Amino acid sequence: MKYKSSTNSYNLEETEDKCKVSENNLIDQYDEETVLLQIPQDDTKVEDVMRKFKNQNKVEDTIVVLQEKKKVITGVMNDQSYIRKLSSTPWKKDPDVNRSRLNTWRCGMCGKRFKITI
Repeated sequence: MKYKSSTNSYNLEETEDKCKVSENNLIDQYDEETVLLQIPQDDTKVEDVMRKFKNQNKVEDTIVVLQEKKKVITGVMNDQSYIRKLSSTPWKKDPDVNRSRLNTWRCGMCGKRFKITI
């Protein structure tokens, strides 16, 4: 009886509500267009994109498909994975862009160049 009175039911309910709210903010769709909308055209940490989705395994599979279709590009710098969305028609925006330049990225913060995998 003594221990039962020390536990208030409203404390437990508040904790459950907070957990539900954070889950509702996560995206639960894994089609290519939904995932592609979450990837900016600037270099972004892969983990930042992955955190937006409930099931990280499903979003990772979708990113692999997007990479195979040449819609996104990924790279590693200083043991950190980065991703960015590719323009659908880069040659129309900048006629000097050629395929070989897509293999090298430059860090926006330090200016260091690094290789990526397509």
